[in-house]
Amino acid sequence: MFKYYFYEEPVPWDWYEEQKQVADGLKIKMAGGEEEFGLHAYRWLIANDAFDILQPDVFYFGGMIRSMKVARMAQAIGKTIVPHLSEGGLGYLYLFHLTSACANADRFHEFKMFETKDANGTIIPIQRKTEPFKSVEGVIKVPTGSGLGIVIDPDYIKRRNIVPKSGWRLRNERALSQWINFTIANIGKTRTESNGDIVIDQYDPFKVPIRLIKRKKTILLVSTSDKIQGTQ
Repeated sequence: MFKYYFYEEPVPWDWYEEQKQVADGLKIKMAGGEEEFGLHAYRWLIANDAFDILQPDVFYFGGMIRSMKVARMAQAIGKTIVPHLSEGGLGYLYLFHLTSACANADRFHEFKMFETKDANGTIIPIQRKTEPFKSVEGVIKVPTGSGLGIVIDPDYIKRRNIVPKSGWRLRNERALSQWINFTIANIGKTRTESNGDIVIDQYDPFKVPIRLIKRKKTILLVSTSDKIQGTQ
């Protein structure tokens, strides 16, 4: 017989009444909330026993302070918290520190940072300031020391390229195509620059001019409201 610990989001995340029905019909613990973005929604889910374990996403939900508010609401009614992370990498440090500060943190948590990779697939050399990163029988100590408690190899940082100001990195071509499909209108045709960059100028959904640049295996998304001429 399998000894499952919890059942995570058995129905779409915003089907609140249906989630309540599933929770009432099963004995296994219910976990969810990773895609929620509002405190009032969490208040309903907690008060109506839709979930036993709450999972605010540190990124989606807006950071550690808002996530801590969910943890305290859950604690007040006897529920636990397993914070979620929509992305990986160094974000797990935030997850680490948030979880360590929650009096009602549950037993099991996600951690995928032993081989954190950058956008190019290179492992980021990370060291704890006080002791090595290691798991002992599934238990990892939260880093101590200043900041997040870790140090990134300075030589690694020196070898990285600087992203243009007000720019973001999209991880791959799938992300690029998703963004293009989501935008309202192109400003100009796709073109190839002399340095090999593939450039697309267009509006984002809020009609802010942006520029998509494919540079080798990296895709840059740059706000260009002050650079693109002839647009309104």
